[in-house]
Amino acid sequence: MNDERRLRAAVLKRLSDVSMDMLNCVLLIRYLCAVPDAKQPCTALKHGEGKALWRKLAEAAYTEPGKVRPSIERMMGDIKQDLSFAPELPAPRDTDEETLKALVRELDTLPADGETLSFLFECGQSTVSRPAPTSGDCYTPIQVAQQIAELLEIKRGGSVYDPCCGSGAMLFGAVKTCPDTVLRLYGQTIDAASLPACGINLTLHGLSADLGPRRG
Repeated sequence: MNDERRLRAAVLKRLSDVSMDMLNCVLLIRYLCAVPDAKQPCTALKHGEGKALWRKLAEAAYTEPGKVRPSIERMMGDIKQDLSFAPELPAPRDTDEETLKALVRELDTLPADGETLSFLFECGQSTVSRPAPTSGDCYTPIQVAQQIAELLEIKRGGSVYDPCCGSGAMLFGAVKTCPDTVLRLYGQTIDAASLPACGINLTLHGLSADLGPRRG
């Protein structure tokens, strides 16, 4: 493990009290605030607004008491306008202000690229606390998903449908095994709580999928 991965692992260890859902939400905010306009799915974060909003959020995490939670709430409100899975995202009011401040400060020390943030997402699936699945969902390790995808021998222009998509490991695995192939991704899940995790995971990898009708 190189120094950067050790740093990422150390960040996760320090954030062990953060719920997985809230970690994922703030990872999504961090990523979207840094995405260039050409790839930006959220209208409110274009034209440099995303970078400016993250800067204000990070400054509040260091200096302004009581400002982080309402700032995250406003940013999540903007995100929910443009991402189909976003209405299922949890509210930050379920996480105390000091925990949110620590989370923002830690993420502010790391690069905002998809590789770094998706690594934290994947580690968070097993490291950060989360409630037990309510519908019998089992999370597939990304290595297993990639091996299954390789066996499928997906062709260029093909479609991949995962009826139990969970956090999206199988959909991402299909894309990773076919890097030069344009794929249409579809997913469904019985457990509504796992839907935003799938959307966030794919977004952090610069991907999107049809996850069914917009909720909320």
